[in-house]
Amino acid sequence: MNRLQRTAAARGRNAAAGFTVAELLVSAVITVIVGAAVYAVLSNAITIWQKARVAAELIDWRLLTDRLETDLRNAVVYSAIECRGTAQGISFPAVVGFGGEARVVRLEYVFLPEQKILRRRVDAGGEAKPRVSESAAVRNLDACAFSYAFVDAQQSELVWSTAWPPERSGYGAPFYPRAVRVSAHTEFNGRPEIFERMVLIPAGQQW
Repeated sequence: MNRLQRTAAARGRNAAAGFTVAELLVSAVITVIVGAAVYAVLSNAITIWQKARVAAELIDWRLLTDRLETDLRNAVVYSAIECRGTAQGISFPAVVGFGGEARVVRLEYVFLPEQKILRRRVDAGGEAKPRVSESAAVRNLDACAFSYAFVDAQQSELVWSTAWPPERSGYGAPFYPRAVRVSAHTEFNGRPEIFERMVLIPAGQQW
């Protein structure tokens, strides 16, 4: 075997033994490029999903608070059902279409912290189980608080309270507050999102 044949045989054995350094470098570069492309695609997809989720929650929030405003405008003074408010929700009598006819029912907007949901519930009184409107609900809320505005009889100024009727001795509170404010907080990817809505109640309905 001459020198040329020995060199060719040695190269053949090296090729059969594994990849060359150049081939390893090329494969490493290709792997990095593919990984970067996959990361960019996934990162953009996550960002789009987060924006869509915020938009969906905002739409649900507007629908529910619009419903609250409509219900409060249809609210009535009814001796059998009181208007009660806490930091987690409000209940009041209102005239709504129920079973094909207009009826006075108890409407309740309540925040359930364990489920992270703010929802509307209809209690028709005669029903064994109140109806829950899941279509009018906001989910994935970390916190939600209600507050109620009234005019302080002693200081003649607008005051906000976390309870209705306000817990003040000797104050003759009207049936409804001047306004109801709902504030909610949620978080997406470490960024806080705050929703807020204030609903004014017509003066003629307050007593």
